[in-house]
Amino acid sequence: VAAFTGSDIDKAAEETLLDLLYLTAGSDNYDFLEELRLQNLGELDPKRVVQLATRSGRPKLDRAARLILQLIAEDAEDTR
Repeated sequence: VAAFTGSDIDKAAEETLLDLLYLTAGSDNYDFLEELRLQNLGELDPKRVVQLATRSGRPKLDRAARLILQLIAEDAEDTR
């Protein structure tokens, strides 16, 4: 059994979120993402989200990544 270090978990968060969105119908819309009530969005790496979405070659994940970036920005604004 492999143990995750803090950095492994952090790196996995972006990929796990995109995996969920890829596998869930209708997940590439703002209302769906808001309903997830994601927490600690500031801990996601926006560049990694975009990189992973782009690398996937899936338009759905490109749309979802843009929405995730919007949520990250809104979350940062709310915490000020």
